[in-house]
Amino acid sequence: ANIGIHFGSYRSILTESLANNLESFVESENYTINYYSDTRYPNSAGLFEIIPDPSSGFNVVGSGISSGSLTPTEPLDRLILVSGLNDGWHIYAEDSRKLRDNLSSGRLTLKETLVP
Repeated sequence: ANIGIHFGSYRSILTESLANNLESFVESENYTINYYSDTRYPNSAGLFEIIPDPSSGFNVVGSGISSGSLTPTEPLDRLILVSGLNDGWHIYAEDSRKLRDNLSSGRLTLKETLVP
């Protein structure tokens, strides 16, 4: 699907299905949340990884879009919630492999797993 707008840097978007059903997905409690501290942002509220349960129907929650592209280039399987100092809470899609890499490198530290 062509999104009609191109940006100069990589970005992620939620799938249309999840975006249209985000409230019901959250209310379903059909997911697990991992809470991490992030050494890159030591004064932040941390990073929350939302892992959809396979039965939720949202195994792919978003798509990555390469710089300059108008079309999604890779499926993303996690939702991430972060809080910025100026922008408040923000949700975006991410690849679980990137999270594993950040854990292995020591950038992220798992603090707690939360099950609704």
